[in-house]
Amino acid sequence: MSKKVFGYLLLDLFFIGLVTALFLWLKHCCGLIEYDIARKIAIVVLAVMYVIIDCIIAFFFFLYWWSDKKWTNIKRKFRK
Repeated sequence: MSKKVFGYLLLDLFFIGLVTALFLWLKHCCGLIEYDIARKIAIVVLAVMYVIIDCIIAFFFFLYWWSDKKWTNIKRKFRK
């Protein structure tokens, strides 16, 4: 893994941590909702959004990692 990809890995981990902290805070705020069914619906919606956002972040990291790996192999072939 190149230094550039490792840097993006750390950046993506930071954003995943930030999204997780935001999710936990919003989940705590959902506990203030008076109606039980509304509270459960809000928590489910937040959980789905959390999973989707984390999957998008992971997808773009793996896409970048894969393209960097392929590009490195192409550069090595042309050097020979």
